[in-house]
Amino acid sequence: MAVSKTPRRKLLTRGKGDHPLTPLKFQVLKAVQVCYVSIPEQIADYCGISVKAAGNHLFDLFHEPIAAVNRMAVDRSALAGIDVLGDPALLGGRAPTIYSLNKKGAKILTELGLMGKDEFKDPPEYGPGRDWGLAHELQVRDLLVWFKKLEREYPDHIGVSMWRHRGDAWIGPVKPDGIIVYKLHHADKPKGVVCLVEADRNTERTQERIIEKFYQYAYLFQTNLIEELTGYARARVIFTTPNAKRRDTIAGIIGALMKENDIERDRFWCVQRNSLETVSLTEDIWRVPGREVLMPFMAQNVV
Repeated sequence: MAVSKTPRRKLLTRGKGDHPLTPLKFQVLKAVQVCYVSIPEQIADYCGISVKAAGNHLFDLFHEPIAAVNRMAVDRSALAGIDVLGDPALLGGRAPTIYSLNKKGAKILTELGLMGKDEFKDPPEYGPGRDWGLAHELQVRDLLVWFKKLEREYPDHIGVSMWRHRGDAWIGPVKPDGIIVYKLHHADKPKGVVCLVEADRNTERTQERIIEKFYQYAYLFQTNLIEELTGYARARVIFTTPNAKRRDTIAGIIGALMKENDIERDRFWCVQRNSLETVSLTEDIWRVPGREVLMPFMAQNVV
């Protein structure tokens, strides 16, 4: 991630801009709203534009007279992986700028019919000393962005038809980090996949949390709550991890539990974060508990 050299105080001060709102700026603004909290790289991938272009549009959306988004600045350590937290290089500089929608931006989107009046959520407040959970939030958005890139890779797919996060993603007693429904070809009842997102940053030193999550989802799979919410009876639990070692560790823990509890295969999927740079449903980047080799997310004949 690039490190900005702009002083934090100047970064957070709104200036005067002279660029009007354009259809692409509306698209970027909508992406900021959907993601809730994001960095320019994620907005660029979400919209299918360059990081430089996304940064320029976000710059215009932040400054007057538009002032439709908020900026937040955090230290580099806020987004660093647990394996590099002791690196002295983290003492200087800051992470990429964080963006969120504000009330003025929500008003613009609502007037354009791009957002419902009840969809606005108060923007988060991250900053120095207030960055707990930010890296986790951004990792959850990585999977959403991956599915948005798939929409462009497979233009005949319907794409993302549902995205929920935070409390809106909770299903009964189970609290996934997000829910994504991705639909394939247009049909009376299109095939689709329901993903219950779990962003793992390898901060847990024991297996207890993974075991707890397994039994929560095992219970959920015995109910009809997923179908009531999404229209699909089956769902996959998707663990995104910081590296391959953690991916394989989680797959191993869950694989052993599946054997003990007679849970059908292919309900849990694990992927390391960097593998999501591969924009394909048929590449072997996924670790499925109980299977020896990496798997594609979908078979070629299904795609």
